[in-house]
Amino acid sequence: MFKKRKLTINFMSLSVLPLLAFGVVITIIMSFVAYDSLSEEVEYSLKVLAYSSYNVLDTKFPGTYAEENGRMKKGDVFLDEHIDEMDRIKKMSEADATLFFGDTRYLTTILNEDGKRAKGTHASAAVKQQVIKQGEDYFSDDVQVNGMQYYGYYIPVKQQQDVVGMMFVGKPRHQVIAHIVKTIYVIIACAVGVMAVAILISVYYSRKTIFALNKTKVFLGNIAQGDMTAKIDPYVLERNDEIGEMGKFALILQDSIMELVGKDPLTGLHNRRSCNVVIDSLLEKAKQGHGTFALAMGDIDYFKKINDTYGHQSGDEVLRQLSSVLSAHMEHLGFVFRWGGEEFVLIYEDMNKSEAYEHLLELQQEIRNMDIVLNGEIIHVSITFGISDSDNENDLNKLIEIADDHLYIGKKEGRDRIILEDE
Repeated sequence: MFKKRKLTINFMSLSVLPLLAFGVVITIIMSFVAYDSLSEEVEYSLKVLAYSSYNVLDTKFPGTYAEENGRMKKGDVFLDEHIDEMDRIKKMSEADATLFFGDTRYLTTILNEDGKRAKGTHASAAVKQQVIKQGEDYFSDDVQVNGMQYYGYYIPVKQQQDVVGMMFVGKPRHQVIAHIVKTIYVIIACAVGVMAVAILISVYYSRKTIFALNKTKVFLGNIAQGDMTAKIDPYVLERNDEIGEMGKFALILQDSIMELVGKDPLTGLHNRRSCNVVIDSLLEKAKQGHGTFALAMGDIDYFKKINDTYGHQSGDEVLRQLSSVLSAHMEHLGFVFRWGGEEFVLIYEDMNKSEAYEHLLELQQEIRNMDIVLNGEIIHVSITFGISDSDNENDLNKLIEIADDHLYIGKKEGRDRIILEDE
């Protein structure tokens, strides 16, 4: 009884420092997330303001833009006679605004050091390149405007299809950062309060530590005996302390073991069994309306000829190198599996087959550009793909059958193709 109580007290003491460390890490992460989120919010608000301001000016002053004697015109109106429109934008939004003709400022609320408007100054080369030459919006959280740092958003001013100028709105960087820092201080204060409460609550949870440890021990024992279907007691996972994390790590260990069992030893890709499990899971989500996915089945063209010419070891090397390219391509896009032999299955999450087709075109080109050295000779390979997606089919076997049929069509038509529809 004494030993059990002592262990409980030790766990109660040990829980404080890790909890503090965990709180600090979470606070740091949340601060970065808050910074990114607020920066994105500023970007969006500036974008909306830029387009709405430009539309107001464009509607109020009809006609085409032109430059005459150092002044900017729209139709028959000299816009510098209506600078109050720009001042109204600043008064309403607390953001500076500028209307450019080309890359030169003509109407602006930005002032020089002498208090005069910064008319006649120019946008940076980077802004000019993207907005005027490429016709695209430009945003920066650190753009230099007349010697001052801004959060700035530029949009192209178009006349028919030509870009003749730009509209800029922006806020001084120090003002935006001050607002973000204030928000982060609030997050830190909340985190400190939460940690203080959590430390007090840990006194209560320490009494249940031994129970949680025993449950974790039983779970790990079952895994050690090969029971991959073992379930950990939900109470362990509900704990917000080290023991709860141990339980979560135990689940990760279980998943890792299952992953090792489900991998192809030659290529390091997940195998066919893993593929079926993943597709089943994605199909279930799709049936519930939680996203779609595309399935591409690919087969290396003339792989038997490679084996016959260079030997099976060389064929294995082709599979390994190709698998590396496939893995790199699918990062952040979905999953790749070795289906068997020289066949692979690629699953593109949150895409239909038309969207996946665009990615496969890039992948095909990457594969064509590979230089594979076999017995001192450089060879090139290609892959034929057949595609299906969960928009039109929600049965695993049928989904694979459709992709396989499309793959067969591609092979029949000459290989190195991507087939989406039945011919």
